[in-house]
Amino acid sequence: MVSKIEKGDENMKWETNIGIKKEINRETNREMSKETNREINREVNRDVNRRINIEVNREISRKENREVNKMRKLTCREIEKFVNIEGVEKEAVENFLATMGRNRSIEIKNLVRDRDEYKWNSITVRAILLGMDKARPIRISK
Repeated sequence: MVSKIEKGDENMKWETNIGIKKEINRETNREMSKETNREINREVNRDVNRRINIEVNREISRKENREVNKMRKLTCREIEKFVNIEGVEKEAVENFLATMGRNRSIEIKNLVRDRDEYKWNSITVRAILLGMDKARPIRISK
């Protein structure tokens, strides 16, 4: 038989063991939380780095695109060559090539819009495209 004192001692031991277990659990949870936070931080950093790389690559592509799409102004003599092609609408070719900007992709969109609006024939559109090709700078690879 266990006396009341011994029972109290057992309860104290049991409570002490529970306290130790709780403390161990707290420490384990802290360690797990630290590890979990480290994992989350690693994952976030990977994601951020991926996004940065994507943005850098996009910017490089945009820059290359800008270089490829750049056009120079044509001289009057160059424009005259395209105006004198047989079957073109002279005024349309002259006005378009003389007033076009430096960005080829924008000018292509303008050409399509103008072609539909003014009902230009295919020879006129082809002459303008040839003029746009002439306006492109020559790229020398390094």
